[in-house]
Amino acid sequence: MSRAGLLLGGALLLAGCDARLHLYIHGGRETLLPGRAYGDALVVQGFVASVPPGRGLPPGEPPRRFVLRHPARPPDWNGSLVIGAHRAVGGIRRGEDGRELGTGETDLDDLVGWWALDQGFAWASFDRAGLADGEAALRLTEAFARLMFDQIRPRLAREPDRILLLGFGEGGGIARQAASDSEETFAGAVLVSATLGDPEQAARRRADRLALSASATDSEEGFAAYAEAVGVPREGSRFWAFHDAAAAENPRPVLPQPSAALRIPTVEIAGTLDDWVLPEVLAFRDRVQADGSAGPLHDLRLVPGAWRADADDDLVSEFRAIAAELGLGEPEAAALSTGAPLAPEVRRALADLHRRLAAESS
Repeated sequence: MSRAGLLLGGALLLAGCDARLHLYIHGGRETLLPGRAYGDALVVQGFVASVPPGRGLPPGEPPRRFVLRHPARPPDWNGSLVIGAHRAVGGIRRGEDGRELGTGETDLDDLVGWWALDQGFAWASFDRAGLADGEAALRLTEAFARLMFDQIRPRLAREPDRILLLGFGEGGGIARQAASDSEETFAGAVLVSATLGDPEQAARRRADRLALSASATDSEEGFAAYAEAVGVPREGSRFWAFHDAAAAENPRPVLPQPSAALRIPTVEIAGTLDDWVLPEVLAFRDRVQADGSAGPLHDLRLVPGAWRADADDDLVSEFRAIAAELGLGEPEAAALSTGAPLAPEVRRALADLHRRLAAESS
């Protein structure tokens, strides 16, 4: 990647967002790195930071890496800017061999990011280091979306027709919050393996499954009780050890349950073997359907036999590295690379959402 820099003169402060979460190019002096042209696209990478306006980075405040990709020629752009919100709490990701995985956004790049660029979307994502899926993370994601909106406008000689939010895991929890948020930054959302469908139920399920000893699955009765606790078919048992170890290592507080009164079209995707979120997702669907006005806005698509990682993406390597850190053996780690792929349905969902919104605005 070329290091010919583009210096931005002055901080790019965003009006209208929480004063604690103003986003700007790092110090107003950060160099953006124009990347090679990937086909007919431009790739820009750099850093943003969330600090109050007028201040430099305080001690311990991490710069957040971002990537923006868009077609190089305005006629090749379909008018949609997609913001990717990845899972977990951000930070540099490393695979089993310790190498750094891309920009820290590889969960979404492998799943849909590069495909979206090939289909004419503008795509941007950033590293939410230190934030999970609470209110602060949503406001920061909205601020980032507005910043990327302002970057797109001079580059492609017009404003985006719409901003779409694609969230994965905890990033999907952010997208779920955004779908009912009054800010209306986003015109539509795609949720993939998304948290926050029913946080209290999720906490109860995790407590129930951890209360059952591993030896409980040695008997038919114990196995059935365990399957009921995790909430997925027995076919998903090969993933149980990983999720049990992760739940025991990293207990999470229960966040407020998001509203099911959706404001924007929302496509939700989950694997039928994803015991981490599937019962939550189904509970959220039931709440949405109980609200007659919100029901038509929610499109749930379950992928048979899928977990949450496609076998050939970087997320598998990262999950295997986490499995090793949690003390799991090779059989449990190897299981993480199995299951039906999510990517085809995620890509269909984004294309369908774009077409729907484009038709409604025409």
